[in-house]
Amino acid sequence: MHTLTATVAGLIYLAVLLGVERMARLPGRSMDTAFAVFWLLATVAHGQRGVAAGQTVLTEIVVGLVVFSVPLAALIAVRAAARRRAARRSIFTS
Repeated sequence: MHTLTATVAGLIYLAVLLGVERMARLPGRSMDTAFAVFWLLATVAHGQRGVAAGQTVLTEIVVGLVVFSVPLAALIAVRAAARRRAARRSIFTS
């Protein structure tokens, strides 16, 4: 349950960051980097709490991979979809 909660928290954090990026018209690359760095730190902290609660390090590494990679994969998918939309628009406007 903690894995699901942490993963959903990452997706919510990503959605909030993408919304702030769009409203403030910030560059995407800097927001992507900020998301990846902060989310990696949050994932490591989550793993440390799990180990302190009695989980094995191996279990927390596997959980950490899931918790970190699912929101990161969502970010990559969002950026890829935006690139495809931009490419289609440039084809039709040329």
